[in-house]
Amino acid sequence: MSGRREYAFGDDEEAGNRLAALARLYEDSTRDFVLAHAPAEPALAVDLGCGPGYTTTLLAGVLRPRRTVGVDDSEAFLERARAGAPEGVEFLRHDVREVPLPLPPADVVFARFLLAHLPEPVAVAERWTGLLAPGGVLLLEDTERIESSNATCARYLELVRATMAAEGRDVFPGGRLAGLRGGEGWSVRHSGTVTLRRPARHYAALFAPNLRQWGPRALESGVAQELDIRRLATGMEGLLTGDGGGTVSAELRQVVLARS
Repeated sequence: MSGRREYAFGDDEEAGNRLAALARLYEDSTRDFVLAHAPAEPALAVDLGCGPGYTTTLLAGVLRPRRTVGVDDSEAFLERARAGAPEGVEFLRHDVREVPLPLPPADVVFARFLLAHLPEPVAVAERWTGLLAPGGVLLLEDTERIESSNATCARYLELVRATMAAEGRDVFPGGRLAGLRGGEGWSVRHSGTVTLRRPARHYAALFAPNLRQWGPRALESGVAQELDIRRLATGMEGLLTGDGGGTVSAELRQVVLARS
């Protein structure tokens, strides 16, 4: 991606902190997905759209590749990633939409929650299969649906989806991945969903900083009124301090594309 404008929710320090909270929420499901479908100790594992490097570190720890490289085009995120990286993990600045990468063909390519930031997510995912070595796998994990029994979170989800749609983005691109059928030199090895349910207050740690990022854009596009944003901000702050209940259910599409 190309800096702050390409990141749907920004790439400043607050956005990085939000991604740390996201990494904690989804670590177990991603770990299970990678363990089930990636080869152990590959020669090269590449983490596309690595951001501050949380998924890169997870890949390195789970798979123990000979070489692990995180790729992103946000220098702010890459600085944070390098500062916290374990030994042997590298980071490369590059626009993930531009293939090939300045790297050898990889045994594992991974992307989590990246496609929402990109136009034409299915076409981009298909191009990424060209990054694989023979027998390599592309692991994609993205949101198909999020619902909440908490009124504040439900309204937030409704407005963020409308705002992203007004900007030509799909905040929940996982459903599109379900339509992948394979192509020249690659096939769909696995496509399925997992559902995670967490207390709404846990998601407020993600949603509140997101709201500060996209709230002004929602006003500009006419998707929301200022009163909507103020009410959401107040509701999110209440959730963060323990006022309010309910849950958030996230359905994730997990897809494995394999190179022949």
